[in-house]
Amino acid sequence: MDNICNSLVDCLPQRNCSALAEALFTMFTGRRKKTMNLTKADIAWQGIDHVALATPDLETTIHFYCDVLGMQAGEIFQARDGKTRHCFIKPGNTPAQGLHFWEVPDAQLPPSA
Repeated sequence: MDNICNSLVDCLPQRNCSALAEALFTMFTGRRKKTMNLTKADIAWQGIDHVALATPDLETTIHFYCDVLGMQAGEIFQARDGKTRHCFIKPGNTPAQGLHFWEVPDAQLPPSA
């Protein structure tokens, strides 16, 4: 894993897409791909699947986004640690996930600028 992390760190500053893609492929699959001649065009930007956010109160957050803004909430899941919960909220009936809220009871806002 250290070799993969070093590969990622080395690839980022040089914008070496091919090496970065190979390192990520290895990290996520556990397999090395022999040849990966990817260009920037091969890994074109396609959008954002979802954004993760923290909230101190999941029910209040769901109420606001769904009842006030008209979005749709998915199932509320218990996190693996057994202490926190999370839920996807999306804008209508779309394939995109939208917002992924994690309940963090002691979450605090950073000081405003």
